This record gives sequence, structure tokens and C-alpha cells, in this order.
Amino acid sequence: MIVKADQTMHEKVMNYLSDEPALNLFIIADIENFGYETDFQDIWIDLDEAGEIQGILLRYMGNYLPYAKGTINAKDFSEIINKDTTYEMLSGKKEITEQFRPYVKFEQTKETYFAELKDNSLLNKNSSREGIQQAGLKDVDSLIELKLQIKEFTIRATARQSLEQALKTKTGRTYFMKEGNIVVSCASTTAENYPL
Repeated sequence: MIVKADQTMHEKVMNYLSDEPALNLFIIADIENFGYETDFQDIWIDLDEAGEIQGILLRYMGNYLPYAKGTINAKDFSEIINKDTTYEMLSGKKEITEQFRPYVKFEQTKETYFAELKDNSLLNKNSSREGIQQAGLKDVDSLIELKLQIKEFTIRATARQSLEQALKTKTGRTYFMKEGNIVVSCASTTAENYPL
């Protein structure tokens, strides 16, 4: 049974996600940072007869992130996605997102790779940071302009809103470098949280 999650289910939701915290970084960080009651985010859970979580679906703006430990109720979760006129993207673990193929229209697919830093002792903390600037709201236009020039990037309709949201709420960071007055390089975090 699919139900919309609320704060009363928080501990149960986080316990379910904690088995794979790195893979669930986006879901965990979005819940930690924005909770269950916002206009741009919703969380649904699939409960079995005993009330145990079998799967989770998070909506952040037009982006959907499903998670389950095995088979997910893709058919019922897809009904939620297909009713959303702002739907842009489904992302997550390949074994999970593939289960949505029969039910959700994919205009394009893009396989990406996941990396997790587990030990930062080998990072060179003395590297030069000359010319690196931390982005603020005033830099959003320049950053979007740079990203639009990179053919490998898919810039969604909500890209500007997402970047502004991350900078305003400090839930993500962006750093950039300029040559003259033109931004030529940038790096961003898109979700940050503390270890469970």
C-alpha cells in the first residue's frame, strides 16, 4: 500500500534508508534538509501488511528518486509519477529504475557512475586554491551559461531553481574559476548530509 510519508514516519524511513546510506545520499539529504512538508518535495512509502517499508519514492521538484532493497512496487509508484506534469527525471540505482520501464515514459536514458570517498587521509590539503571562488546567488547566470555549453550536460528546466535553492539553503556548494570575466570551470555538490 502506497502512503504519503510524514514526520511521524521519519525514524522508520531513515532506518530503511540507512542500509545503503551512500546510494541514498540524495533521499537522506533532502529529507534532512527539507523534511516532509514542502511544496517542492514529497515522499511516499510502500508498506506491506505488517506495516514494514518495502520501497520509497522521493519527489524533489520534477525529479523522482525511487529506492527499495529488491523489487519495488514500480507500477503503483509510476501512477504518481505519470500524474505529475512537472516530471523531468527518474534517477537512482539501475536495478531499481529499470523496474519502471514498462510504466514510465523515458525520452532518454543516461547511465552515470557513483563514487564514494570513504577515507580522506590521502587528499592533498595543501593544494593551491588560487583563483577558486565559492558561488553565490549573483553567480547563477554565469554558471548556467557555462553548463549550457557542455554537450554532455543535460540542463533541465528546473536547473536554475535547483541551483538557487542549494545556494540559498546551503544544502549544496559550488566553486568556480574564471578567465577574465568568463566562468570556465565549476564543481558542485548536489547533496550533503552527515553520516548516519
